[in-house]
Amino acid sequence: MLEQTDAALITQGNDDGSFDRFHQWLAREHVSAREFVFLFALAVLAHIYFITNFSLSIDDELAAVRSDASVWLAQGRFTMYAVEAFLFPQPATSFSPYLVLAVCQVLAYMLFVRSHGMLPSWKSYASFLLFATFPAWWAISEFAANVPGTGLGLLLVAIAVYLQHMPETPGRGPLARRLGLVAFVLALAAGAYQSLLLFHLTVSAGIALYRSLGMRGHWHAVVRMYIGQAIHTGLVLVVAASMYFALNKGLQILLNVPPAYVGGFVHPELLRDVPYWLFGNIAQHMLDVYTGSATVYGSAMPAAVLFMGMTVAVIATVGRRHAPLHLLMFACVLGAPFLLNVLAGPDAMPMRSQLALSYVVWLCGIVLISKTRAWWLVLACTVLGLYQLQILNLISQYIASTTIAQGHDRAIAQDIAKEILALQPATASGQVRIDFYGSRPIHSQGVYRVMSKSATNASFFGWDSGNLERIGTYMSVLGVTQFVPADRETRRKLTPEFATMPVWPHPGAIKLVGNVALVKIGADADAGHTPNIDPQ
Repeated sequence: MLEQTDAALITQGNDDGSFDRFHQWLAREHVSAREFVFLFALAVLAHIYFITNFSLSIDDELAAVRSDASVWLAQGRFTMYAVEAFLFPQPATSFSPYLVLAVCQVLAYMLFVRSHGMLPSWKSYASFLLFATFPAWWAISEFAANVPGTGLGLLLVAIAVYLQHMPETPGRGPLARRLGLVAFVLALAAGAYQSLLLFHLTVSAGIALYRSLGMRGHWHAVVRMYIGQAIHTGLVLVVAASMYFALNKGLQILLNVPPAYVGGFVHPELLRDVPYWLFGNIAQHMLDVYTGSATVYGSAMPAAVLFMGMTVAVIATVGRRHAPLHLLMFACVLGAPFLLNVLAGPDAMPMRSQLALSYVVWLCGIVLISKTRAWWLVLACTVLGLYQLQILNLISQYIASTTIAQGHDRAIAQDIAKEILALQPATASGQVRIDFYGSRPIHSQGVYRVMSKSATNASFFGWDSGNLERIGTYMSVLGVTQFVPADRETRRKLTPEFATMPVWPHPGAIKLVGNVALVKIGADADAGHTPNIDPQ
């Protein structure tokens, strides 16, 4: 009976055609387990540091102790809320979040390749690491709580792009219904990370460019294609943004969560007051990003200049009578990841909000090796390899500086804890109230480079110019649970006690006043010890 039931279910599954259609899709798109396994191995290699090391960076300490994921709803990231609430209730960890990211990157990449009308080949394999290791992914990986939700958001973007740009096949369904589905998927992606809407815009522009490079005939055909793609993508993004705002507002009202955080990045007055300065500085920042400037990455990548220059040369010479249109669209692709800078400021957005840059450099790599002449392929692969090597060298420096900085912070926390406990009477038991005065430098001046606005190699004793709640939480995550931060009024009353104390690690930098342990880690007062300033 059991065998008959199983057979009936299998037959029923075949009757509805869903399995057959999926199998046909796999065959049509040349999807194979070998491709996935190879790309997944490369993705794991790209994230091997975070997979194999527990890297506790700024904000991870808060994520490690919270029991309510509604902080994501306050930031307008309802998809991230669902991921943390139901899949990763302890988000500040290593290994599993980054494996999820690796899987999502691979699946998204496979869809991106096919959305461009490409089939998997040595070119798609050779350029994958450009996509997976670009420093924007390091910036997002610094915050473990961000990782699985952002990976899912990336996959949702790839699904939306594929549904929007898939080739004409039977069963695609009415246009309005398909566009509605694409917009809904994008709204969910925005719920993971709002800037992923710009990722979709960048990829759509890139697909238009890539397809136009293979077009022949009159330039009017290219113009019509560009205009059609712009209208199509613009309509999808408007509907997606409307869905996102409706879902986000509805959930915030339903769960009584006020909005926070995101609005602090938006400064529309810049556009009104200093538009020429704003756009000029955005252009300069874009140039720094695409040419591998040390002001952005911490260390220069000279191969980036040659990489981008040769990409421009290919675009300008493929279909020369269409070259102006191609170059104009390429400029749109380059500029799309920076659209938020128009409202936030020239370089105000952290690189983690510009994940679309990973797609841009991948597209440049694909274009670079698209020409088939043997001498050009040798030269192009050499330049691509040099650029990839410099990215890997850059990530290696980030790993070195992160390892040193986080080890230094742990040593400081442990040494301070030992000194405080040594000052306690032998009969004392229970928790100790602590107060830290001042702050240490955010980044140590070491020999290894750090990315601009990086958090993995920042000190918990320096972030926010000295934040007692953050420091106390960090120490508790490390296992030092005997200490509780002193209340605000107590800190204000004890401020004069720090006047004659030296700065840690000098003797006398830690002392007991009643039942409060005082630690002076910086010469200048932090917000908690400054009148008329509320500590964050």
